[in-house]
Amino acid sequence: MSKPYVSIVLPAYNEEEAIAKVIDDVQASMRTTAYQYEILVVDDGSTDSTTRIVESFAQENPAIRLIGNDHRGKGYTVRTGMLAAQGHIVLFSDA
Repeated sequence: MSKPYVSIVLPAYNEEEAIAKVIDDVQASMRTTAYQYEILVVDDGSTDSTTRIVESFAQENPAIRLIGNDHRGKGYTVRTGMLAAQGHIVLFSDA
C-alpha cells in the first residue's frame, strides 16, 4: 500500500457495539474519494471485544491498523494515534 494522504484516528475504549459501524462508515466515505487513506483504531485497553472486531477488519483491509495501549485515557490515546498517523491530513473521530 502506498503512503496514505488521509489518516483517520479512532480512539476506542469498550466500543464493541459501535466500532464495526464506525469503521464501515469511514471506509464508505473514503471510497467516494480518490484519496489513499488509513484508519488507525487506538484501543485504550478495552475489556470487551473491541480489539477482536478491529482485528477482523484489519485482516480484510490493510489500510486499517490497530494500535493498543494500556488504559491511559482519551488524550493519551488520541496523541498516540496522531503520532502514528502517516497521512498528510490527520482527522480524528470518536468511535
